[in-house]
Amino acid sequence: RFGNANVFLDRPDIPAGVEWLDEIRTQVDSSTIFLSLIGRDWLSTMRDREEAASVNPAADYVRLEIERAMKPDSGIRVVPVLVQDAPPLRADDMPGPLRAFARLQEERIRFDSLESDTELLISRIEAIARMPAAPRPAAETPPAPVLASAEGVAPPPDAAHYEDVLRQIADEGNLVE
Repeated sequence: RFGNANVFLDRPDIPAGVEWLDEIRTQVDSSTIFLSLIGRDWLSTMRDREEAASVNPAADYVRLEIERAMKPDSGIRVVPVLVQDAPPLRADDMPGPLRAFARLQEERIRFDSLESDTELLISRIEAIARMPAAPRPAAETPPAPVLASAEGVAPPPDAAHYEDVLRQIADEGNLVE
């Protein structure tokens, strides 16, 4: 119903030879609706990725996609879609940066009612698409990085830091998906 030009699926829609992380950022930033499909093992996978990200930040790219879409100024409606028997999201179970994600209204797709669940999801997407778009703020110049606090300790990394690290890893050709 929406047409291929209006739906982006990361794996099949990224052309060969394109920096996949940059393409995902571009697609997320140009979205008005972001669906995150969540299966039964999604939470344990997210925890594993969070742990792996301390060694390889690219391992947590799904979290980075969701966080990017959920930025307050993004203008993107984020919809968690629970697939089959995936348990409802609980903020207390989520990795720190995704706790707000667990507070969003979820949709559900079940195999035994796939047609009616899909129709309901599509009608809700269409309703969101008819809403006036929230204005997207103009790009701001990022503040200068803080190299250390008065105590000589570096601040904790934020999403922008991880994106910079991922870009550097990808640019150096050390990124393996």
